[in-house]
Amino acid sequence: MASAERLHVAEAGGAELGFGGEGLLVREIGHHPDARDGAAPERPREERSDGAEVVESGDDGPSCNPGPRQGDAYGARLVHHGGADSHSGVADEREARRHGSGRLRHLCPGAGLGGVTRRRGEHEVVVRPRVIVLQVWGERDLHVSWGGRGKSRVSVRYRRKQRVCYEDKVVPFGRALSSRDALVMQVRTLFINDTARNGGPGRSLHAVLKFLDPKRVHRTVVLPRGGAIAELLSRDGVVDDLLFEPNLVENPIEPLRRPMERRDFDAPVPVKGARLVANAGKVALALVRLAAVVRRGRFDLVYCNGTNADFVGGALAALTGVPALWHVRYSSLPGAVVGLHRRLSSSRGVRRIVCVSRAAARQFRHCAEKVRVIHNGLDVDRFDPGRVRPLLREELGLPEDAIVFGSHGRVLRRKGYVELAKAARVALQELTADEGARVVFVVVGDTPEDFRIDHARECRELSLDLGIGDRFRWLGFRADVRPLVAGFDVAVVPSVYADPLPRSVIESMALAKAVVAFDVGGVAEMVCEATGTLVPFEPAHGGAEGASEASVRAMADAFVRYVRDPALRHRQGRAARERALRDYDARQHARVIENEIHDACAARGGELVTS
Repeated sequence: MASAERLHVAEAGGAELGFGGEGLLVREIGHHPDARDGAAPERPREERSDGAEVVESGDDGPSCNPGPRQGDAYGARLVHHGGADSHSGVADEREARRHGSGRLRHLCPGAGLGGVTRRRGEHEVVVRPRVIVLQVWGERDLHVSWGGRGKSRVSVRYRRKQRVCYEDKVVPFGRALSSRDALVMQVRTLFINDTARNGGPGRSLHAVLKFLDPKRVHRTVVLPRGGAIAELLSRDGVVDDLLFEPNLVENPIEPLRRPMERRDFDAPVPVKGARLVANAGKVALALVRLAAVVRRGRFDLVYCNGTNADFVGGALAALTGVPALWHVRYSSLPGAVVGLHRRLSSSRGVRRIVCVSRAAARQFRHCAEKVRVIHNGLDVDRFDPGRVRPLLREELGLPEDAIVFGSHGRVLRRKGYVELAKAARVALQELTADEGARVVFVVVGDTPEDFRIDHARECRELSLDLGIGDRFRWLGFRADVRPLVAGFDVAVVPSVYADPLPRSVIESMALAKAVVAFDVGGVAEMVCEATGTLVPFEPAHGGAEGASEASVRAMADAFVRYVRDPALRHRQGRAARERALRDYDARQHARVIENEIHDACAARGGELVTS
């Protein structure tokens, strides 16, 4: 971040702009009372420490005719100041570059903005100046403008490699801009989200984008197709540009012209083989097309959100030279791609690796210097229990004294819903008949179509087989889970693998719910004795997927304890809300991510705008 030492607007219409350590000072003098008939007195020459001269131009308002153009089509005039060799006149870019990056080019704006420029001896003078445009060859363009009495609109534009961005700021005459008006770098960032389906990674990206400062980060998002995430990003206006790249592949055997469906797993082997080959070609085409987007959009950084996105971003960094930042939301990978993943993560192009938990960071011991562990953020205002009306009990017709153990998210085997059902049966056996009659287990979510087995259906059948089907409510997918989670008494997150950082934990905590979960992955970094119960986890015996019987019984014991201790539920729920406000506020999270984005592309620079 570059800060301005001074940017002062005086009543006479003057301004000063300086950059610490760069020796550049611009001062607009304003219309001189002695200037008549296009003549103007000579003005002092403001110089950089390297001897380059500043030249000014301006206008007298909308009715002013543009001054004569000189040099190129935009009136370019190069003025050098360097002792005996100093000269003034038209020069091309080649000569400017030969004289060094400190040389400044003077641009007369187009019709309605160009002032009348006159030459007097060896000095350039301006009648009724209002606009300054300066270019330091090889470094930056700087544009400062103002106008009107009583108020001054100051616009600062910074250009690097022809990328332009600017912001206007209105300040009173006679006041120096404060530190809030410091000049900052804007990083043009291409965010790649590798799936269009509704899920934790996409919603976490939404939370990041919502609270990024658009003056510091330009937000262009690429998705494979339209869908729930595209609608969410567009509805909330959290992107500057939204692009679709249909050649981004979400599943290697998906059909070429539509999203993956469960029935596609049972396609004939030759069909799946043909799709695999065709999708490899689609990935190559996607890389070519995205590389063109990166170059055409002059992006400073590729931000990769998701497993497939990390591979794509690593390849783009190698193809374009634009650095990549990986936001890692997974804790393991298929063995077939581990080697490639390791090579890409170690490459120079992958500049920064942000991991959502220490569990996710363990994959990158070979390049630990790049890794930052930053937990996910949440819009805690949207999950304020005082603002969310609970609808669960009304929807299900539950009595007021019902005790609801609830879980929400994708229903997959590794998410532990088999263990939830088994623990529920054990707990109901331990409770009295009156206690058990008040307990209800609610699951909000389903199994996505791009998974072969409908695990939600399997779990519903399991609850019936265990004789507790009447104690379970399977509500399926809901776009907005808040009114349902708000009706939980205790949130259950039964993952049986190293879940990197389940979003359901943060959402439940923000809604003031105590959380019961196995001690796995990133869950242990969020849940503590004050906010819930971490159940000791032991893998199932014999290499089977899931938790051991001892772990299931320990979870059942936690259920019984919460049924019999309402004060514990309330106390931990309040502490969970306080923890969410303190540690998982998306506003704070976005500021941290902003800094990581800027650090990741610090060597490339960016665009300078007023904050």
